[in-house]
Amino acid sequence: MSIQRGVLIAAIAFSIAALLCLQACEADLENCTMVGCADNFHVDFDKASWPAGDYTLEVELDGAKTTCTVTLPFKGCDNLAQCSGDTTSVLPGVSGCALAESEHKLSGIILVDKQPAKVKVDVSFGGASIGSAEYTPTYTTSRPNGPDCEPVCTTAPGQKLTLK
Repeated sequence: MSIQRGVLIAAIAFSIAALLCLQACEADLENCTMVGCADNFHVDFDKASWPAGDYTLEVELDGAKTTCTVTLPFKGCDNLAQCSGDTTSVLPGVSGCALAESEHKLSGIILVDKQPAKVKVDVSFGGASIGSAEYTPTYTTSRPNGPDCEPVCTTAPGQKLTLK
């Protein structure tokens, strides 16, 4: 009987330990949410109208240049920008491809998973600059799911570039 009693006590102890662990794990899950985020900095373009033609975006991140060409109006919603350089970190913002041509525009640029100290942006239309600016983003980190939860996000406040 003592072996059975020992097994029974061990089983009860194991069950209690498992229950406590489960409660602790659930408590951790309750403290962490499932919010996602991406490291980013963005520059929004402000322009009253977007005439048809070719636009060139030149974005320089700490000296490394990415150039994108966008033609308005769009010819559909695929392959809206042709870029060379760092095409994984520099994303041209385009808007309205499924709307009337009068709604097609460049909304700005987004930098993803990169924290350059200096950002230069130049926008040209028909070969002439219609706006340029330099930025020195101030990055902060945050944990949107809680202080001990992943992910850790590094972002800088967005900026606005007014175009002619």
